[in-house]
Amino acid sequence: MPHPARLQQVLQALTPLSSVEKGNESEASKSMRPVDIVATGRGGCVSRAPAVSTAMGSAPTDKSQLELLSAWYCPYAQRAWLALEEKSGGVEGVYTLTNAQDIAEDEITYIKSPALLAANPKGLVPTVVDRRFGKERIVHESLVCVEYIDEAVSGRSLFPGTAADRARARIWINWADKVVIPQFYRMLVRKEPSERADAAAKLLAGIRTLAAQIAGPFFLGESFSAVDIAVAPWLVCRMCILQHYRGFCVPETSEYAAFHAWAAAVAARPSITGTIPTLERLIWAYKRYADGTAKSMVADAIRSSTPIT
Repeated sequence: MPHPARLQQVLQALTPLSSVEKGNESEASKSMRPVDIVATGRGGCVSRAPAVSTAMGSAPTDKSQLELLSAWYCPYAQRAWLALEEKSGGVEGVYTLTNAQDIAEDEITYIKSPALLAANPKGLVPTVVDRRFGKERIVHESLVCVEYIDEAVSGRSLFPGTAADRARARIWINWADKVVIPQFYRMLVRKEPSERADAAAKLLAGIRTLAAQIAGPFFLGESFSAVDIAVAPWLVCRMCILQHYRGFCVPETSEYAAFHAWAAAVAARPSITGTIPTLERLIWAYKRYADGTAKSMVADAIRSSTPIT
């Protein structure tokens, strides 16, 4: 069953502002510190520690295990986490989750664990470390991680059965990643009202294009797929960020009806409700983007008008 509080949070993000006042941080979010995900058998049963430094990345690792080096606030890392949750089917012990990157005390820069830097010299999440076959295999880049997890972990495939349908899924994943997702960050990072308005218009146009392709209840039909995983971390789980900082929400009109139905179905998925932080933590984490102080490859790309890579 989905976590009821998380489900309510996600559904609230798809409706006009109510309990979270636009543009103003709550007292809770002002004092919010990150959590460490120190060890899990599956993502929905995480152990959360209240501090940032000592516990991060220090959980004991089963050397025969599949490990996800993640960051609790990162939507790209959530893609890989969602894939693992879907493939594990709620069974504990399939993988280990390690919070290998966190936001530093200055609330701008990052702390990266030695394990992450050893596995991925760029220090980027998600990074999958697979030790199950006698030789350590390391995979990074979020969409590559999703495909690797789909192929390397037993369970229902996250891609459709025919070559043509799989190609179509990858086309829409690639399109959304390059055309739709960057508008989320443009709305947050860009300072000129005209640029934010342009990003909002392009985001809505992208949502309408996706909505026209939704088979229902999920993007490809009855099965939750890699296409849903590719876009849900932004278009479902983090719409509350745009609502809070920019007063943006998707209109409740007929042209967006398919999108809202899809978002509600996705929001109720246990893998979704089990992999998102609380609303307060998300607002705290994305303040850096909204006030222009974020130091990340994504923020730098948006500021320089270059593609997100």
